[in-house]
Amino acid sequence: MYGMAGGTWIYFIILVFFPYFTFRVQHRSIAHFFALSAGLALIGFLAYKDHFPAQITVIPEDLQIVVNVDATVVTVLIMASSTRLLVDNSEEALKSEQQRVDALLLNVLPPSIATRLKEHPDDSIADRHPEITVLFADIVGFTPLSSRLSAVQTVELLNQVFTAFDTICDRIGVEKVRTIGDGYMAVAGAPLPRADHASAIARVAMDMREYMRTAELQVPLEVRIGINSGEAVAGIVGTSRFHYDLWGDAVNVAARMESTGVPGKIQIARPTWEHINESIPCESRWIMQVKGKGEMETWFVL
Repeated sequence: MYGMAGGTWIYFIILVFFPYFTFRVQHRSIAHFFALSAGLALIGFLAYKDHFPAQITVIPEDLQIVVNVDATVVTVLIMASSTRLLVDNSEEALKSEQQRVDALLLNVLPPSIATRLKEHPDDSIADRHPEITVLFADIVGFTPLSSRLSAVQTVELLNQVFTAFDTICDRIGVEKVRTIGDGYMAVAGAPLPRADHASAIARVAMDMREYMRTAELQVPLEVRIGINSGEAVAGIVGTSRFHYDLWGDAVNVAARMESTGVPGKIQIARPTWEHINESIPCESRWIMQVKGKGEMETWFVL
């Protein structure tokens, strides 16, 4: 109606892109249809521009061209700004989601292991550590106690104790491995090696014992702790729910030190005693039978 000379055809350039701002992703095929129609119309008008004389003249053609070009430029700028805003919001949402995923990984995996998993998600993570010290702690009498407490009281009590244990491990730089029921496992020397792994775990154990003695809990509780040092294999198991764990004879003996221990005491095997006896007072428990290991000499950390 306004003819090619008036410049109204320029709006079809906008109409090529506008459908993608109008329709959602699930209706992208409709956007393709309208965009293609606008593109074909634009090509057709340019190919047959001599066949479209002006039918209506509202303002001079020169002024009409200026108005149409300016309107097109402003519209393109608005669309570009909207696109930039959408991209920025998407990037911010992606960044926020990535931070949330990273935080979740750090809650269940050691930082160095989480980094390796993110950088090489398809690789198996398994390491052999020649010198580590493992701690097992168990809350004495918690199972029968939980039958007398409400579900909320049970969870709150366990959460209070384990949160304190986590704080102790973080302060000394020891890695919490996992909790199993009312049991707690930690390691020093893995996944990152450290020369003082045995003394670090011993300090953690003594702080745990002191906390249980002095903490204001719903009911009085004691902790039984077992420690051992040696070689172990560590790695990640699971695909949908990642779990960092350790395996080896040193780990098994540490578990036996806990299960054969005494409430309120920290029992250690000879490998750990050899590391710490010069710096931390220990008391011999003499020879005792350990399941799967036979007779073993053990000590209590004083």
